[in-house]
Amino acid sequence: MDERVRRISKQIVAAEELKRRTVVWMASFKILPWMSGGQRIGKQIVAAEELKRKTVVWMASLGQASDIPSPIRTIAGTHTIQVGKGMHLDISVSSPGGEFTQHSCDPNARLVLDEDRKRLSLETLKVVPGAETLTFDYNTSELKMSSPFECVCGAPGCVGTIKGFSSLNKDQQEHIRHLLLPHVLAMAS
Repeated sequence: MDERVRRISKQIVAAEELKRRTVVWMASFKILPWMSGGQRIGKQIVAAEELKRKTVVWMASLGQASDIPSPIRTIAGTHTIQVGKGMHLDISVSSPGGEFTQHSCDPNARLVLDEDRKRLSLETLKVVPGAETLTFDYNTSELKMSSPFECVCGAPGCVGTIKGFSSLNKDQQEHIRHLLLPHVLAMAS
């Protein structure tokens, strides 16, 4: 095999690897400043147009997952979503922009892990008007968060401090049980 054929073979393998790890953007969204109390506190993703119920907003390959021992949730500067016991997906790498999906105690979207547990997606729970912030309940992907935070969603049923599913009372747990990722459901049982 000559050098040219080897180089082309390596390029094909690299292209296949990139394809395996590339995000499949399913819906249009914009990244905008996230404001609270008149102050910029981060970034958010908002629907660029009205999204129908069950629209997949972003999808990420779990080929980007890495073993991060519990309870460590993030490595400085990265955003992760727990996808299994001790497994966290770096969403900023596997689905750029997805890391700006905000938390809400009354979310308009949910995380969905496909049957083969190879892809994680954000899917709308209801019709989402254009320019609305896209949110999911962070308690549905983490049994116990290593970096709890005060919620600023303002929803009527807001739980206050977001610490993970295990910190919720029984009524709060029952309210979101249908939205749990499989590993949280399994660990909570």
